[in-house]
Amino acid sequence: TGLYSLGLGGNLSIQFVDNALTDVNGPDLYIFEIGQLEPTELEISKDGKQWIKVGKIDGGVAEVDIAPFVKQGELFYYVRLKDLKMDSALPGADVDAIAAIGAAMRLNLDSKVLFATGKSELKAQGIDALKKLAESISVLKRGNVIVEGHTDDVGSDETNQKLSLARAKSVSAELKKLLPGSAFRWKDKGLGESKPLVENNSDENRAKNRRVEVLVTPY
Repeated sequence: TGLYSLGLGGNLSIQFVDNALTDVNGPDLYIFEIGQLEPTELEISKDGKQWIKVGKIDGGVAEVDIAPFVKQGELFYYVRLKDLKMDSALPGADVDAIAAIGAAMRLNLDSKVLFATGKSELKAQGIDALKKLAESISVLKRGNVIVEGHTDDVGSDETNQKLSLARAKSVSAELKKLLPGSAFRWKDKGLGESKPLVENNSDENRAKNRRVEVLVTPY
């Protein structure tokens, strides 16, 4: 939290860590600017590298609908604001807050907590962790739940893909037990080593990449 000034011609990039921006009915993003109204360009990105221009906002409270620029179900983890008043004597826009109304819950689980090495059967400790996770998910009442299994780069691509999918299915099955009768739609993915969080260049980094991610998007 706090006030951020873009500066003349400056920009501000924001990363969503425990949630993600997605398209829902109506506005998906609120941006609050205070003080002198300054034109600002808004962009969104999945990876912080490839950006989609959503358009210009003009200060105050901006309600942004990303529907014309994205596909249904796409998740975005980055927002970037660029000050457009390059020739002004005034400083750039002052951004007070950015709120993702169309927000997806993003939850990251350490595989070491959930599974023994090379296995896909949940440990007792893993089931306890999923009970806490289910409590968080249940607040949403309904939504799309995507469970993604990820590995490090040790072993073959095929082995890692199979293991990651089996782990995703185990987590999904347990969550379904913990959320009986709820209006959630489920999808399991085994992504193997294809989407590391960090480079697989140390034991510490490989441990970070061995994980199960649960994404919950409203509908």
